[in-house]
Amino acid sequence: MLERRSTDYPYKNHLRISHALYLHAGETADYVIPGDDLSNIKILHAGYAEIVDTDMSGWLRQYVHSGGVLVVEFPFACRDSNTWVSRKRPNNDLEDLLGCREARRAVIDAGMEQKALFEDDIVLSPSDWRIDLEPCGNAEIMARWSDGTVAAVSHNYGKGRVFSFGASFTSSYMRCPDENPSSIIKQILDSAGLRPHTDTPAKVWVRQRRGDNHDIWFVFNISDKLQRLSLPAIPVSVWDSDGVEMKGLTLNMAPGSVWVGEMPIC
Repeated sequence: MLERRSTDYPYKNHLRISHALYLHAGETADYVIPGDDLSNIKILHAGYAEIVDTDMSGWLRQYVHSGGVLVVEFPFACRDSNTWVSRKRPNNDLEDLLGCREARRAVIDAGMEQKALFEDDIVLSPSDWRIDLEPCGNAEIMARWSDGTVAAVSHNYGKGRVFSFGASFTSSYMRCPDENPSSIIKQILDSAGLRPHTDTPAKVWVRQRRGDNHDIWFVFNISDKLQRLSLPAIPVSVWDSDGVEMKGLTLNMAPGSVWVGEMPIC
């Protein structure tokens, strides 16, 4: 804030937008810090994480090797603990985890249009960096820049998988909030074996918190109309049903209503 006279900076914006993208896809997103227990975390999303020390490197490797899915948006692991830019990026030899190295980076100027081209006609136009990736190991190319250089790769590591993006889809969403970043998120969720509740109406939010042997569902009707939601199973118990009528597996939700229930793990 002292330097920019503003708290509007890339890392903060990334946290806000990436969190929102997973929520909009029907998933519950939490925040973690290096060293946290990730045994119940299906996807770990790291964006603009420029400083990755030795301990954090081992933490990430262990997570993916055990079966986790890591999503990396560059810039990543590009500075040492003194914030000096590393000559080799990612540092700490993390190319064996990511399946790629940073080959070239350029700031995107206001008048410069850059596009990363994915399959299925997905096009991303990031607003901050264009980072060319150099694949290594058995990495698979997911996207290329218009000139043919690599923009995104996926890489198997142990039992898990890593997605690395030189084209940040969170910054793309900030610039152009269309369906493309959502399509990328859905592909990542699918690779992690996550199946969001696909029949959820657009104006109904479903948030889930997992216990040892059950889920707690928080369901919100944020619209001004009656909404219906089909549950995948009979609730173990209902904690709150203000404005909600339950018929069989269907919730009939009045405008602005909330339903909270303990559900079996489906």
